[in-house]
Amino acid sequence: MPHAILRTLILMCLCQCVLAQETSSPESVKSTITQLPGQDVWEVHEFDPESEEVTSFRYVLQNKIDLLARSTIDRDQAAQQFVYRYRLANGPRAVQPIDYFWICCVPLQVFVVPPDESYPKRTGNTVQDEAAMDAWRKRSRANAKFVVGAGKRYLQSPSTWRPSLKQSDGSAGYGWLALADNAIPKDKRIYGMPPNAWSDSFAFARPELPSVRIAKLQGFSNNDQFPGSYNIDTDDPKLKAEIAAIARSDGRWLPVLAPVFPIDEPFNATAVTRQLWSEIEDKWYRDDDYSRTMLAPALFEQLQREFKLLIPALEANNTSAAKAGIARMLAYMAQLTAPDSVTPDNAGQEQAANDTAPLPTTRAPVTDPDSVDVATHSIHRVAARALVFNLAYLQERLGSGK
Repeated sequence: MPHAILRTLILMCLCQCVLAQETSSPESVKSTITQLPGQDVWEVHEFDPESEEVTSFRYVLQNKIDLLARSTIDRDQAAQQFVYRYRLANGPRAVQPIDYFWICCVPLQVFVVPPDESYPKRTGNTVQDEAAMDAWRKRSRANAKFVVGAGKRYLQSPSTWRPSLKQSDGSAGYGWLALADNAIPKDKRIYGMPPNAWSDSFAFARPELPSVRIAKLQGFSNNDQFPGSYNIDTDDPKLKAEIAAIARSDGRWLPVLAPVFPIDEPFNATAVTRQLWSEIEDKWYRDDDYSRTMLAPALFEQLQREFKLLIPALEANNTSAAKAGIARMLAYMAQLTAPDSVTPDNAGQEQAANDTAPLPTTRAPVTDPDSVDVATHSIHRVAARALVFNLAYLQERLGSGK
């Protein structure tokens, strides 16, 4: 066989082998998430099957903060509102500054989101069409400014934080994000609240009575790290489980007082009491995950018995029986929270010694109520304060309406 033909055959075989490898390699490449040994750092490799490219980066957990918080309520009698105030402190053991504070899922309608408006229909008249389009753009910009600026209108903030209020139909979330000092080079900026710092300038004035919501706080890790970027697109059950586990650790969570129960006039004690029990049953008590529950099972059952007596008494206009039931629960809460008992006189405030620490950070739900990782073995103090505050308000208003 001539050398030229042989060389051509060899090259053809080699090319086929190379092509086979290039064709099969995307099928063998998969997205991976791997924790670095002994570190809260993950190596993420995300494979895009369309572009056949792999994006690689490291994700550092944003939970290295030394957090204590205090949520209090002041009554503004003149404005008929409650001022919800929040104090945050980042202690000396913190590695990261706090740069994110968010309270989710409160059933508020703070403002009405402007509806989307379609493009104006063309008429064929260039002058009229351009004028209509200019007017549409102006309205769109005004609506966007209205929505984005809601935080500044309704929330009080420290000077180095930006308030944010997100509103949907009947539900809202609010919080604060650290501002960047653009005068400092990007690689040297410190966002938010550094170690050994605190602020009590976070506030939200609302007419609703309090319940408990779980606030999420995160630390600042890196300028080049986008929060939640570990949540890559995948159908792999193992990767999905790892992503869920990282999400449960990527921050610190703690209960705070938040505005939840509307006060209608004329006051309806029965309706408020039903809402309070529904909150306790659906939001405070979580038998699927005791690292988030605010009540121990035995106390939940005790309160269940009390509310089963209180609601019928209110429905029957039996004010004396309703007040007696409220008094029993108030006395019980004072006993459970002793020696610094929560009472109607102090439920809206809190001592520094009782500042709220974060809930245990767990990488899996805690389903054993006796585990060391449960939120509480009786009632969380913030939940006790919300319960006492509402019961005392009911007691105060009884007689002014059913």
